[in-house]
Amino acid sequence: MICLQVRVNMSKNWDLEQEIFTYLDNLQGKINEVKQLREKTFKGEL
Repeated sequence: MICLQVRVNMSKNWDLEQEIFTYLDNLQGKINEVKQLREKTFKGEL
């Protein structure tokens, strides 16, 4: 129920919602890059 309420409130601020999702997507991408670099470093590929 709380999630639904947040969803309703966020839909009023569509631009903000899109901005947050874009930011989180970019952040997730950076996290994945770091994970890959760590794995390569651990395997001695770098």
